[in-house]
Amino acid sequence: MTDNIINTNPRRPWLAVVLSLITPGLGKIYNGKLLRGLLLIFLYSISIPLIMALLAGIAPSRTTSITFLLLLVSFVIYIFALVDSYRLARQTKTDYQLKEYNRFCVYLFLILIAAGSTLGNGLFVRGKYVEAFIIPADAPSMYPAIFPGD
Repeated sequence: MTDNIINTNPRRPWLAVVLSLITPGLGKIYNGKLLRGLLLIFLYSISIPLIMALLAGIAPSRTTSITFLLLLVSFVIYIFALVDSYRLARQTKTDYQLKEYNRFCVYLFLILIAAGSTLGNGLFVRGKYVEAFIIPADAPSMYPAIFPGD
């Protein structure tokens, strides 16, 4: 008789928003929309920082405007993830049947993947394109462009 028991759990809008705050896309996965959630995780955590890094190396004169545009796109994706996960949780019926991926270990794995990709992208940018250096005061060889002490 225990084989006929279906594990149900109502979706909580506040929990969907919290998961989306941690990583955009997790709220959608929590609400049963696996593909949409994975797409948002990919867009927000992997592709946008990587595109920013690549564009920073290609067009330094336009870096500020491109970076602003990509940050704006990133912000819009983030807000969309928050609002849509809240809306989906409100629309989901109270007898939502849990899927195989509605487990804590899956959410933790996706958070680690998103954090790891962000850290990796940051290290890639630092190693390949941007790194801070201090110019010694006694090195005036680059004087018109770089001042001693910069």
